[in-house]
Amino acid sequence: MTNARDKVKRSQEMLKVIQECFECIEVAALHGIRWVARTSATNWSIEHPLCGMDLIVILTLWLWRLEHDEEPASEEELAMYNKLRKLFDDGSLNVHGAKLSSIVARLWGSMIDE
Repeated sequence: MTNARDKVKRSQEMLKVIQECFECIEVAALHGIRWVARTSATNWSIEHPLCGMDLIVILTLWLWRLEHDEEPASEEELAMYNKLRKLFDDGSLNVHGAKLSSIVARLWGSMIDE
C-alpha cells in the first residue's frame, strides 16, 4: 500500500476516478453496508466485489494523500471529501475524530470479512 500510495496523484483526472469510487461505496451505504456485505456473494457477479475492491483501495489511498499531503486541498477535493464524510456521518459508524481514509479502509475490510 505504501508503494501504491505514491502512484495515486491528486489531479482533476483523479477526481473523476474518485467520483466513480464514491458512487461504488454510496451504493453499499444506501442499501445498507451489512446487507450488501452479506448478500453480494449470492446476488451479484464476481466482478462486482473485485471492481469494488479496486475502487476502494484507490479511494483509501487518495483520502490518505489528501489528509497527509502538505499541499492544501483544492475546492473540488474538499467538496468530494465532505461528500464522503457526509455519507458516513449517519451515526451508524464511529467516525468522530477518525481519519476518513481509515474509516473507508476499515469499512471495506469489514465488508470483505462478512
